[in-house]
Amino acid sequence: MDLRKKFHSEMFNIYKKTKVDVGYNASAFLSMLSNSDDGVTVAKQLIHTTTPTDGFIKLWQEERLDLTVESLILKAEYNSLFTDEEKKIAKDRLRDYGYKILPPLNELKNNDPSWTVISDDTATKKLDKSAFLSNQTLISVESRTFFQIENMEQNKRRPITLEHEGVSHLSHLRMGSGDNPKSRLTWPQSFSEILHKLYPDIYAKYKKNSNDVSNSPLIVLKKSGKRFFEVSFKTINTDVQEERKSNKDLIFPPLEVTKRDREYNSYKQLLRDKVVFEYLFNSKPHRTLDEDILGLDSKESKGFQAMGILHHLGLKNNHKGVFKGINLLDAINFLKEKGLEVQVVTDVLIRINEKNIDINDPMYEKIFEEEGEGFPEGKEAYRVHRYKERNYKLIKKAKERFIQIHGKLYCEACGINFEEVYGERGKDFIEAHHTKPISEMKDGETTKIEDLAMLCSNCHRMVHKKPLISVQGLKKLLNSASISNI
Repeated sequence: MDLRKKFHSEMFNIYKKTKVDVGYNASAFLSMLSNSDDGVTVAKQLIHTTTPTDGFIKLWQEERLDLTVESLILKAEYNSLFTDEEKKIAKDRLRDYGYKILPPLNELKNNDPSWTVISDDTATKKLDKSAFLSNQTLISVESRTFFQIENMEQNKRRPITLEHEGVSHLSHLRMGSGDNPKSRLTWPQSFSEILHKLYPDIYAKYKKNSNDVSNSPLIVLKKSGKRFFEVSFKTINTDVQEERKSNKDLIFPPLEVTKRDREYNSYKQLLRDKVVFEYLFNSKPHRTLDEDILGLDSKESKGFQAMGILHHLGLKNNHKGVFKGINLLDAINFLKEKGLEVQVVTDVLIRINEKNIDINDPMYEKIFEEEGEGFPEGKEAYRVHRYKERNYKLIKKAKERFIQIHGKLYCEACGINFEEVYGERGKDFIEAHHTKPISEMKDGETTKIEDLAMLCSNCHRMVHKKPLISVQGLKKLLNSASISNI
């Protein structure tokens, strides 16, 4: 993506994240962006104001200056878009309001290997003695950005919520004092008791004054809103770890990316991710992936759909089962060490981990199972229905014909045009819905272009939701809902 367009997209992300994390609707900011096709120009206008905007002040009050336009301008990747003077204005304003400008997270040297920041929303920590006995754990300097406390004043504390299996525990982030203040995550005794019940043997060892227990668990923290973290625990298999450390044969072959993206673009991200996981971790062959994950008849597809997805990402036969028997988090860390050359695969595994998906759970595709239950002709017919909606040759012709008639692609139910909303990224992005019920099709009858309707993903899901509804029925429903809200 062009750098200016990427910056423009990130400006919209600032608006969205501010609304979700802070609860502040920056309507004036959104209006400026919506009326411009260049976020860089908007950013320059904002920083040249004599006083900070209301949005900047709100973010300062909420200790979220990381969401400001000024902070975005100072990202290293956008260095070429702004003059030295403009970057100085942004830097000075942030410093005037007490914001410490740190290097990017991936450039920080982590002196505490027990902490691993996997992404902006997920981090893990190997729990130590203090976690089991003192209701707290140290936060490394490098990990403070994850908790957004790098600018926290000394001797201050910030309340947060840790939620484990639906139970909330009021906890705190604390900043110490002195030349090198220590930061801590503290929690109530009720949370420590969870650790004691889950890991009684480890708890017993720490009570006997053992300072280092090799199989102490990881706490996995996932941000789920402002100052709210979903918590889970993972047991470290030390035997597997030691074996892996000494196993010099464990390698991840270089990716061999192919330009062909037809199969890759025919499936949703969730399904593509599962294909990658099952191939890397469970050595499933292409035909099995087509059948079990993509819902196809492997006798017809012959495994070409899964193979196309994998090949587009650069995954070939020598990648099959490369992570078999390896923990997901360990695989992520292994790939992160290899850097940008395997980033596309790293991103897949991070998404799986962030969604907390048990990839081997048959309910992984619960969406499709539920839709299948409501399909009049039954699940097997629904499988056929989905297959027909993925006939990429027909879909391509249907899109071309739609453009010839209407001049552009848009959802026939809600009217959204992805190119107008997302720019070049949204060009030609739409889903095809098979409107003719399978029960009305004769044996051997093929799908025609006129049998396909253009729908966005949300509307596509709605027409499949039981009780089923036609595209026109959904359109009327949307229109009536719009009128009632006026």
